[in-house]
Order: sequence, then structure tokens, then C-alpha cells
Amino acid sequence: MVESKFGSSGQSVVIEEFLDGDEISVLTFVDRSGAFKSLPPGQDHKRIFDGNKGPNTGGMGVYAPLSFLTSEDLKTIDRDIIRPTLEGLQAEECDLATILIACCTKKLQDVAIPVRPGFACNVVVAAGGYPESYRKGDIITVECCPSGVEIFHVGTEKSTDGQLRTAGGRVLCAASYGSTLEEAVSLAYRGVQG
Repeated sequence: MVESKFGSSGQSVVIEEFLDGDEISVLTFVDRSGAFKSLPPGQDHKRIFDGNKGPNTGGMGVYAPLSFLTSEDLKTIDRDIIRPTLEGLQAEECDLATILIACCTKKLQDVAIPVRPGFACNVVVAAGGYPESYRKGDIITVECCPSGVEIFHVGTEKSTDGQLRTAGGRVLCAASYGSTLEEAVSLAYRGVQG
């Protein structure tokens, strides 16, 4: 990574507190009532060669169940990790998953799609010259946006000097919400200016 094998991703390195022990993966199913059931925990093997040798990868295989986990460990995982995560997701009203599942199971007619009243607007900030030959590497300044505006990065990158710069034709999107169309459009353009 630090030898730039993966491009610019090695130009900054985050060092976190070392955690000692085994890494495990738990896949969990949940329904709309909040009930959940997990598959037996598995353990990935990241190294590319047998015997835990060679470069680290995204995963070269997994096995389950794990003999080193006790029933108390599994209860702790449920209580301290899975349940709080699901409660957080429910608080955020994760409706998109429900809609997608309904599409896949031919039950879309049974699903209500909540639509917030009011108006939304999305403005795209493009690089100079887009859609023809466009510039890359221009410095981007993003400041605090007004309430009701979200900025989404599309074609940006952080350069070696730490500056946020253009890296694609469509660079940023400013998405806004307002009680009127005029308010939503005005907010989006204020987000672009910020």
C-alpha cells in the first residue's frame, strides 16, 4: 500500500488501536417486527496461500461454525452488537430494503411507498468543459451547507497535498428539500455556492 500498489490510496494511512483475537463474521436475517435470527458465525481466511501465508486479501475462504465461541459469546453478540444495530436501523426507517424485497418477491402491490410532502431538487456541479473534454485536478472548496441540503461526492478525489480536487466530469451533487419548488431549487443552488 505504501509503495503505491493501489494508486493514491496509500498516500494516507490510518493507524487504529490493535485488537487482539479472532475475527468473525455473523450474517443475520431480520423481519419488520424486529425479530432476528443469525447463521452460525464464520471465520474468513484472508491470506492468499495455505498456512496463513502470503499477502492479505479480501478473503480466500471461510469456515463455520466456530468451536472457540461459547453460547455466552453468542448471547453477547446478539445483545451488544446485533440488537442495537437493528434498533438503529429501525429508527432510521429503512424502507428501501422492504421495497426491494417486495420487487424481488412479486409483492410490490402490497407495499406502500412513503413519499415526503414537499419538493426535492438535485443540482449537479460539473467540471469545466464537461461533457466534452473536461479538466481534472481543480481545487474544490466545500463548506457548511444550509439546513435541508446534502452534498454527494461523485467525481472527487483527495490529492497528495490534501486538497479536494475534481476527478470526473460530474463532480458533486447538491440535493435539497423544501416546502415549495422555489425553496428547494434556491436551497440546492445555495448548497452549490457553499
